Amino acid sequence: MITDDQGNNQLAVAHDDHVGKVFVAIGRMRMCLVCEQLFTRRAASGHAKLACWDSARCESEKRGKQR
Repeated sequence: MITDDQGNNQLAVAHDDHVGKVFVAIGRMRMCLVCEQLFTRRAASGHAKLACWDSARCESEKRGKQR
């Protein structure tokens, strides 16, 4: 606990920075700003821990495999 200027006790809270993917909420879904795919909240949590690529790279890889 810490005490402020008025003598009030307050809890000290530390906020750590987290590196990860950014998602945008669209209704009840979450869109990954890296690969632009939509996920449920639970699936987005799992997807945040996986490697993914931007949608342009995914499309070029798909075209390469089809040849």
